[in-house]
Amino acid sequence: MFKNLIEMKKSFLWLLATAPLAVCAQTKPYTLTGELKNIKEAPSKVFLWYAVDGKPVTDSATVTAGKYAFKGDAAQPVNATLILGAGNPRTAEAKNTATVFLEAGALKAISIDSFSNITVKGGAANTAYDQLKKEQKPVSDQMQALMGEYRAAYEAKNEEKLKTIEARYDSLDELSKAGYESFLKKNPTTPIALYVIRNWMPYDIDVEKLDPIFNKLPEATKSSASGKALQAKLEVAKKTSIGKEAPDFTMNDTLGNPVKLSSLRGKYVLLDFWASWCGPCRRENPNVVKAFNEYKDKGFTVLGVSLDQPTGKEKWLKAIHDDGLTWTHLSDLQFWNNAAAKEYGVQAIPQNFLIDPQGKIAGKNLRGEDLEKKLAELIKG
Repeated sequence: MFKNLIEMKKSFLWLLATAPLAVCAQTKPYTLTGELKNIKEAPSKVFLWYAVDGKPVTDSATVTAGKYAFKGDAAQPVNATLILGAGNPRTAEAKNTATVFLEAGALKAISIDSFSNITVKGGAANTAYDQLKKEQKPVSDQMQALMGEYRAAYEAKNEEKLKTIEARYDSLDELSKAGYESFLKKNPTTPIALYVIRNWMPYDIDVEKLDPIFNKLPEATKSSASGKALQAKLEVAKKTSIGKEAPDFTMNDTLGNPVKLSSLRGKYVLLDFWASWCGPCRRENPNVVKAFNEYKDKGFTVLGVSLDQPTGKEKWLKAIHDDGLTWTHLSDLQFWNNAAAKEYGVQAIPQNFLIDPQGKIAGKNLRGEDLEKKLAELIKG
């Protein structure tokens, strides 16, 4: 689980860098000057990543005598990622990345000892982000330390230690999410609200918690491109929340035959979104196999939906065979544009929905022992 979280966090940095942001004709100029202090062997370049309408934008600046500068235009605060010495946030080390909000006016960034230890002065968004970091620091420091412990235990193949670290990390992750929720409740009109929400609920939206907070956001925030994108995701989450009827769809199986989700009515169905290229999915597959074998004769089945790419059919079929996945599998081989994934608001995998015999959603994201516990609770005898 912890290794999965590390992978997901690295992917999430990329998602934040490329998330849709507001665009407005009335932009104003900004300047961002940066200074590096006590950073040994600092590279000669700093890269800047952000997005406009979901399309990534990158810029670079040369470091001269420990200083660098960027300039541009922004209509309202734009969440961006600074990377020291590397142009890709996916591959950069955490110590070499930093978050900044590009907003009108003069911004000054100072990094001390490490690039990520950055303070940005200027603008309401950067002031709010600085406050958020201070509130989250006790938890984030512990999480960062645990990552180091986890790597050491993983290399030593100490399974007991790994399990202990995973449990501690999960507890800290819940504290971190509670901190984001508390920040939003205290600051409903904060200019970094959408950034906080993406950190609080990066993949799976809790409608009951998010809906009242979203409704309190300023109209300008809700009507921005990012706000509208979040609202669309919220509406999908409402349609796929527990107790709602599962949206029906038809998709081809491995032989090209169309299969309709509703054709499985009368059974408990685990609608399982995965892909052959997804490491966390492949590591979760043995748990799904175990649950399937335990309950397949008691009114339970699995319907796999793969987010493999257009050229990935052979890899998809091989993964099914290698992992012993003996249930029905569907895919349109459209990667993240998979029609069923979009219908269910899937933004990360593995993700699943447990559907009851009447076609209503009875559970979500049930992994490991949680899936078997839920099935034991629902399926009598």
